[in-house]
Amino acid sequence: MHHREDSLACHGGPGASPAGFAAGLHPSPPALSSPQVRSSTDGVLHRAIAGDVGTTWIPAFGKAHSPVEVWSIVAFLRRLPALTPEQRSELCRAGRTEGQPPAESGRNVYV
Repeated sequence: MHHREDSLACHGGPGASPAGFAAGLHPSPPALSSPQVRSSTDGVLHRAIAGDVGTTWIPAFGKAHSPVEVWSIVAFLRRLPALTPEQRSELCRAGRTEGQPPAESGRNVYV
């Protein structure tokens, strides 16, 4: 749920491209299963997601989400690389709004 509401527009997902405005973000949002994200510690991810890091492109989700919800997002990021094709497909179906085109061919924005 948080992925659809909070991350899909900037990071995209399986079968879903990021929103057009995401191309103008600097620095650009990394793929959520990228080595850059995977190599970050849980604490660094939590601080970035919660908004305790002032110079990132990430909104301060800690203002609208409880600490438990922020930690659940960190847990989701850790599980993301191990998702099965069926689970990735479900994320795609759940995240795509009606009429939204699939991701650009060859673009690996999420997994």
